[in-house]
Amino acid sequence: MTFIQNTAGGILLPFYFASIFSFMEVCINAKKKIVGGVPPTIPYAPRLPQWGVREPNCIAHANRIVAMITRPSHKICSHLPNICTSSSHNKRFMHLLRAKVKDFAFGYNAAMDYDVLENLDEELDFFDEGDLGRAEKLHVPIAHWSHSSLMSFLRNPLAWYKRYVEKVYDMPSGPAAWIGKAGHKALEHYYGGIDKPGAIDLGLEYLRNASDFEINFGKSGRTKTARKEKRQKMEKEYLQAINFYLEKPPKYNVLGVEVIAKAQVKGLPLPLKAVSDLVVESRGNRGALDVVDHKFVDFFSKSGGQKTLFVMQALFNYYTVQALYGKPVKRFIVHECRKKKNADGSSQIRKYVIDFEKCDEDFKVFHRLVNDATAELASRKVFLPNPSDMFEGENSFDIYRLGL
Repeated sequence: MTFIQNTAGGILLPFYFASIFSFMEVCINAKKKIVGGVPPTIPYAPRLPQWGVREPNCIAHANRIVAMITRPSHKICSHLPNICTSSSHNKRFMHLLRAKVKDFAFGYNAAMDYDVLENLDEELDFFDEGDLGRAEKLHVPIAHWSHSSLMSFLRNPLAWYKRYVEKVYDMPSGPAAWIGKAGHKALEHYYGGIDKPGAIDLGLEYLRNASDFEINFGKSGRTKTARKEKRQKMEKEYLQAINFYLEKPPKYNVLGVEVIAKAQVKGLPLPLKAVSDLVVESRGNRGALDVVDHKFVDFFSKSGGQKTLFVMQALFNYYTVQALYGKPVKRFIVHECRKKKNADGSSQIRKYVIDFEKCDEDFKVFHRLVNDATAELASRKVFLPNPSDMFEGENSFDIYRLGL
């Protein structure tokens, strides 16, 4: 058995709720080899009840196992119920547990349109365990802000806490988000020097390697046949979108691909971190840089370069790229690729440019927002859910309801 230590001192099991049964099978197999309790190599962990022996309340136990397995503070080892027997009680328990796990894992967006707003889900975030001294002095549980972290905190504090503090990554992404990720992977390889066919194949391989439990297929994807059909549709949509993009790909003198950078900005209490799709030489600005971002969308953004979400993301990239390269950053360029064929035959790609020299007011608002968010985080004692959050509303409220 392998345990992963999180920063809060607890033991986390980094798996999706849909994979609980695979985890349980491993535990049960390990349990068959163990006689008399916990082996010396495994630290002590509280025993889970032996369902079907002394405790007949199936519903209570189904609730309890979901809570205990998903609670970060618990140290889980091989003491899981033996559900391999043929007793009718254990079969009923297994049925109830499966239903509880399924509801808990996928109920958060049952009413959500799975093909919209994939941009919020496609950004790669990352975490480090260093530089916690500043965070401790500020009495905040994080070492830095990223664009996705800040947006998540503003949208749903409890969902943010689960992901960015407890480091629990249990939310499967919808098909649209996976198509966007595969498109990013293909463009990462293309701008890294691989030819178009090779880059497209690598993006397709990335999409095919996604496990079923990592994809939220929705209510219509509960059967194996339905999931297979969904995957075929995803692959078709990916191939169409990436071919749209690479038919006449934007050309740049690329200096960096998927650039991870960090910056300590004057006036901001916490460092900023960001991932830039491309760092390129700025045309017409010798010695300066531009940051390029790719997005795969169902519909073009109505406000274009004035979209607040783009501007906030751009400022994170501005500070981090400037700190890493030591050169001025002039522009943030967004290329939106519409995945569905335009009926009027117009271009499938739209370009939006954010010129940082014209963003004086945006810089002021950005600093105020980050400072206010940090102050709010330092004073917050309870992280509440947001049931109206279309991404994680139901899931965050389930966590609140269970007191996890």
